[in-house]
Amino acid sequence: MHIARQAEFYKSEETVDFSVFRDMQTNADVALRLVDSYVLGLDLATKQMDLQLEPVSVSATLYDVAHELTPLLRQRDTELQLVLAGRYGEVMAHRRGLMAALYNVGAVLSEIEAPEADKQTIKIVAHHSPTGIIAGMYVNDQTPTLSLSKARAQHGNARQPFAEATAQTGAGIFVADAIFASMNTRLRFGRFRGTHGLAATLQPNRQLQLV
Repeated sequence: MHIARQAEFYKSEETVDFSVFRDMQTNADVALRLVDSYVLGLDLATKQMDLQLEPVSVSATLYDVAHELTPLLRQRDTELQLVLAGRYGEVMAHRRGLMAALYNVGAVLSEIEAPEADKQTIKIVAHHSPTGIIAGMYVNDQTPTLSLSKARAQHGNARQPFAEATAQTGAGIFVADAIFASMNTRLRFGRFRGTHGLAATLQPNRQLQLV
């Protein structure tokens, strides 16, 4: 709908700035990624199956997600910071699923406006915990919180289950939630160094530890 409105608005213009086409391309890419992720999540849910886990590099995956989110965040005037708090080996995950889940979380977080007109900053983070390696996306602690448990209860009944934080549907969060569930983990609310956001705990690849 957003792309259609842009096209309608500019179709009568004799000349259109290149940035308009760049924004339309970015919006199309985001929409296609959401649909692709939704199809993956729906397929997993209807077949009640888990993704096949394999050793995946956390740092490389987060770097790739940050790279793919950059055009969208630039359009939304949002800064992205990649934080790797420590050294990491591989975790047991599904690379395509992990990238899709984190991308969708980042896309939704970028819809949230920073308080007092400050520039929004999203941190894509990996850090150690006693239960595994946590991978997540975090925003400023003054930013409205995404109430995940409340949204889950409203899912399917409310058009804007994250209404306190964003005017959009937040559909990407539910897609990410389904994908993480198929990897035997769960998307949850989390905090990191004065920020809050959404994260999942991943298990290290124990095979390397035994070598």
